[in-house]
Amino acid sequence: MPVDTRIRGAIVEANFIYLPEYDFSTYGVMYYFNGTSGQNIQIDAFGDSLGSEIDPYLALFDESGTFLVEDDDSGTGYDSQIAFTLTYSGRHYILIADVFEEFGVGTSHFYELLLTYR
Repeated sequence: MPVDTRIRGAIVEANFIYLPEYDFSTYGVMYYFNGTSGQNIQIDAFGDSLGSEIDPYLALFDESGTFLVEDDDSGTGYDSQIAFTLTYSGRHYILIADVFEEFGVGTSHFYELLLTYR
């Protein structure tokens, strides 16, 4: 995932995700980035503020699939934001989903995601 660049995506039916470690399924999209221990990051998910029908939910996992942190609604309105200090160096995964576990078409269930190093 690029840093300091908003990327746009959509949560559609083909985006079904199952996380067996947690026996959890949803419709969402996973992204990854490489980070360094002690690095401060911020992840912003925009949906509501863009007029999308999704209420974005964010979760962060380490490379082994261990859950680190989640957020719903810490951004503007119903948008989400995670501010976190990484605890190890390596690959990290970001899950963006609709908090209501819904999907739609790209013109109604879209989002923008932004990763920044602080």
